[in-house]
Amino acid sequence: MQTKKVTLVVTYFSLKIWLVKRYQKLTKILFAELAINFIGLTTETVATKYSLAGALDIEPESYFQDFDDFLSVLTARKRKMIKKERNKVSQLFSFYWKRGNEITDDELEAFYLSYQSTYLKRGRAGYLNKTFFKQIFSTMANKVRLLLCNYEDKVVASALYFVDDETLYGRYWGALGEFEQLHFEACYYQGIEFCIEHKLKRFNPGTQGEHKIARGFKPIETNSLHTLALEPFHNAVEQFCIEEALHNSSYMQACDERLPYKKADN
Repeated sequence: MQTKKVTLVVTYFSLKIWLVKRYQKLTKILFAELAINFIGLTTETVATKYSLAGALDIEPESYFQDFDDFLSVLTARKRKMIKKERNKVSQLFSFYWKRGNEITDDELEAFYLSYQSTYLKRGRAGYLNKTFFKQIFSTMANKVRLLLCNYEDKVVASALYFVDDETLYGRYWGALGEFEQLHFEACYYQGIEFCIEHKLKRFNPGTQGEHKIARGFKPIETNSLHTLALEPFHNAVEQFCIEEALHNSSYMQACDERLPYKKADN
């Protein structure tokens, strides 16, 4: 039977954090696009070259200097919210970044228990085993970053990231208990600080989660390709994609209106 390729447009919620800050004649834009793009754009390019931002050259002076610099482009209410969340966590927890080859057996064990706990809450076990993680910690040591969250000198939560020359990717998170606000710190704020410190262009925290919008992450569309072998499905799926695209466009526009950034100067 002849197959036919049909393109399905699937919307994933990723951080396309949109920050605007005036730097002399340069406007700072921070795109957290499943990543955060720390890229300098002039105000004229915001509308006309929005989708091309990731391809632009980076001006060194356009990077954010620290997390407070990042916060300065948010509205006062959201800035206050994030500071409150971070202050509460900082009184109880300490955080440590480790490369793959720096992770001890005890830390691997703590991470794996945290990873499994996330899936058990959903009624199933995690699909990756401990051997897999141990292997990538060894073979991909420079690409792996494990954030350890310590309470009273014990690892109680962790977040696994991957990194390349331009992007930080957040992928797995878990905790050995219920800790208020810790997820936001470990999966978002620590990642943003890491990108600023290492001058990365993007921070990709993973898909889904409307709570990301309030913290600066803008939903973006990601296309995926699928092959449908049965002819009767073609028309039905095509019609669904058309209707879903209209819904996604409307929904993402509504999400944009909830972004916490200050309005750019005209």
